[in-house]
Amino acid sequence: KDFSALIWAKFDSNASGEAALLLSNLDYLSESPSGFEMARLKNGNFAVVIGANDPLDSGQKIEPGKFHLLGVVRTGEKATLYVDGKRAKEFKDINGSVKGSQTVQIARAVKSAIAQWKGNIASISFFGKILNEKEIQGYFRCGDIERGQE
Repeated sequence: KDFSALIWAKFDSNASGEAALLLSNLDYLSESPSGFEMARLKNGNFAVVIGANDPLDSGQKIEPGKFHLLGVVRTGEKATLYVDGKRAKEFKDINGSVKGSQTVQIARAVKSAIAQWKGNIASISFFGKILNEKEIQGYFRCGDIERGQE
């Protein structure tokens, strides 16, 4: 099913070098995990996990100390990651459902590799449709104005 998610997040400056989970409804204990996660990896990059797939690394570092708009758009077997209103990376042949059996949790600590999230979250938006790049750029421009980052 088509799905888009956007989150405005700012990591504390002392969060460098730590992995952090922003959102998750992924059920790790299931035989065939379903759900999704949005996270910042230890290398500082924004990433998304969908179902049993390995993390989809955007290749874009999320610098601490300022708000970033982070997003994922999933349609069919394709997932596209966005950072600050720009397409970061597209992935194909992505299996699994974003509809997990768990309630969506925010800033959750899981496993020993993921630290407690440190920072601020300004907003989280879920859409049961595909957002196009122009729509995501619109959310980014509006958010930057609201946060005084024109």
